[in-house]
Amino acid sequence: MHQCKIDNFLREYPQQQFPQFRSLSYQECIVIKSRLMKNFSYNNNIDDLLKSFCHSENRCGNYEEDGISLIHNLLNINTKETTIFINWGKFDDIDEIAVSDFLRYFDDIWYPVADDIDIFDKSCQWVMCISHWSDIFMSKSKKYN
Repeated sequence: MHQCKIDNFLREYPQQQFPQFRSLSYQECIVIKSRLMKNFSYNNNIDDLLKSFCHSENRCGNYEEDGISLIHNLLNINTKETTIFINWGKFDDIDEIAVSDFLRYFDDIWYPVADDIDIFDKSCQWVMCISHWSDIFMSKSKKYN
């Protein structure tokens, strides 16, 4: 998690702790990137994979219009896991956080205009993208049931 997000949170809520999260190691990021590339049938080009997630046919809504309930519903449909991963870049900067904390503190984690994030679970069979312009996209691998 970027330190500025933690600092901003602590300034806003001095009596609270920032939600617990775990930053993945470089090796863990490589494994996840490989699994996603394989599951979504992309060969070595992470930029193409990222572009495919934000394709118009995958658009589910907009955070500004639909709010956190859309994100909550998409997560409920797609995962039974208690934690999810947040990708901050090209799958080389990934944090793991409890789903409940992600939903509760979403506005402290994702900054509109500044952040494009990808959300997924350990299955690496689906990816929810939330763009810096607030559009929400949902992609599922062909293997996903």
